[in-house]
Amino acid sequence: MLIFVQSKTRAKQLYHELIFDGVNVNVIHGDKKKHERDAIITKFRMGEIWVLICTDLMARGIDFKTVNSVLNFDFPTSLVSYIHRVGRTGRAGREGTATTYFTDEDVPYVKNIANLMVKSGHDVPAWMLKLKSAHNKEWKKIETMPLKRQTISTRIKDNTDYKFMKQVRKGTGAKISTQKKDESDDSIEFGSDGEDIMAEETAKINKRQKHDDA
Repeated sequence: MLIFVQSKTRAKQLYHELIFDGVNVNVIHGDKKKHERDAIITKFRMGEIWVLICTDLMARGIDFKTVNSVLNFDFPTSLVSYIHRVGRTGRAGREGTATTYFTDEDVPYVKNIANLMVKSGHDVPAWMLKLKSAHNKEWKKIETMPLKRQTISTRIKDNTDYKFMKQVRKGTGAKISTQKKDESDDSIEFGSDGEDIMAEETAKINKRQKHDDA
């Protein structure tokens, strides 16, 4: 499998997360020396590495005939990029699959990809073809300045709402309010028992933060 991300920083982040989960994975990016990249690519071709993370730039000019799956972890910044990415699988008459993730911020660009898939004979959900499409200027903008994305991390300090935790540390309890589609309010309040539980969770988070910072 080939996994595409939009920058070497995100390639490193995803690599560390997958390695932590025990996935047989490696990564090629601009910070690696040429002989290191060549060694990784050779191992990937021989099947010693099952998953390879890379950027569009690092994957240019590399032909993998036996890749059966491509994952666009980050949405491509152009139609050309999309074509080059998905073209890495299903080569030489072999079957292959390509999966593309997208966020709310990527939605304006989805329709162009969907139209491309329809033209190539693939089935696409009808709702995708009804989406509002981004203008050419917007596409050109993300080519030079890709969308800002959340850090790829499962570490508590990278995924903690510190404003919420400040409320918890004050020891006055916390209140979370969410609004449903019918505009009715649904809230969860922590009483004294809830404060004890949240205090325990706060202690765990603080302990984990000290460990991460060490």
